[in-house]
Formats: sequence, structure tokens, C-alpha cells
Amino acid sequence: MESAMLIIAMVSGIMQGVQTWLSLKDRKAAKEAQTKAYVSTLESGEIRNRAERLMAIVPTETLDRLRKRLKKCYDRFDEMLDNEEDYFPQDLTDAAEKALPSCVCRTLKMIEDVNGSLPDDKLEEAWETYSCIQRMVSV
Repeated sequence: MESAMLIIAMVSGIMQGVQTWLSLKDRKAAKEAQTKAYVSTLESGEIRNRAERLMAIVPTETLDRLRKRLKKCYDRFDEMLDNEEDYFPQDLTDAAEKALPSCVCRTLKMIEDVNGSLPDDKLEEAWETYSCIQRMVSV
């Protein structure tokens, strides 16, 4: 259950962090938005039901692998937001416009491939927001 919950929370965190960075170009605000969305998703009353729906269609081993892959993307963006000396604002913009949406889309595509659709409205929202169909075609 943990991997499914963390995948859902990381997608939510990435979406909020990216949106905040792209609109404000403020590292602190983006970091706060990402962390707040991640934590509030994990603490929400619906997280267990959402995770159970995901676990019902995706094997545990696959969820574990997807969580590890998505965590690398989440942690890398977190590091970029924290490290002003090593990362220019354009590096963050590139990550927010390309790398992070692609990472989320790859994860969602794997889930969709197993089930034929996404089992969660918020994951479907991420799919639409990041135009995952077009990203997958261009890969």
C-alpha cells in the first residue's frame, strides 16, 4: 500500500511544485507548494481508497519500481529547488517543462498499460495537464 500512496502523493507534489515554479519562478514557494501537496495528499482521508484502487490493478512489484523511479525525479527537483548555487533558474524551468512532466507521464503510462486506463481522477488530471499522449508519441 505504501508504494501506491507515495506514487499518488509524489504526482500531486510534482504537479504543485511545477505549477508554482512556472508561475512565480520562486524556489521557496515552489518547494513549499510541492511539500504541502505531497504531505496533504498523504494525510487526506481518501488516500487509502485511491491507493487500494491502484493496487487492485498494478502488481506490487511494479508499483515499487514505479515509486523508486518517480522518487528520483521528485528528489532531483527538490535538490534543484534547494541548491541555488548549482542550478540556474533556467535549469528549473527546463525540469518543470520537460523532465518532470515526462517522468510523471512515463509512470502514468505504465499504469495505463497494465489497466487500459488510470484508476484515479487526480492521476487522470495529471495525464491531461502534462499532455501525456503527445509526450509518449514524441519519445
